[in-house]
Amino acid sequence: MESIGMNVMAPEANRPFAEELDELRATRAEMKSIRLSAQQELALARQIRTGAERYQLETETKARSQAQLLILQARLATQKEIAELKRKAGEEIQKILADIRMIRITAQEELEAQRRFNNASRITTLSQATQRRASRISGKDKKAVSV
Repeated sequence: MESIGMNVMAPEANRPFAEELDELRATRAEMKSIRLSAQQELALARQIRTGAERYQLETETKARSQAQLLILQARLATQKEIAELKRKAGEEIQKILADIRMIRITAQEELEAQRRFNNASRITTLSQATQRRASRISGKDKKAVSV
């Protein structure tokens, strides 16, 4: 009888085991679901990370491009300003050279006028000296004739 009693007890003892097995199966299914959800979250995180890295690379490339463009624009503006300054300096130099030429021409004309004045003065002085000599000589001739 004892063996029958064991058999009778066996289904009752198996019942908590079956419930535990069902719980374990439910837990296993829940774990699979959690694992699948975690894998999906990981895949999504990887996609977001890849997108962020791509965005970072695009942003860096765009920033470098804009910086290079800004540097190029600044360089061109500087070159344009330098060219304008050179042009203005060249114009000023040409004006100064023209003024110097005019001053030189005026100085040469003044020098020529002074030479002419000097020559005229010399001629006048020589003429006056010649007239005085001629007067003295003619005065001596008159005295000599009158004596």
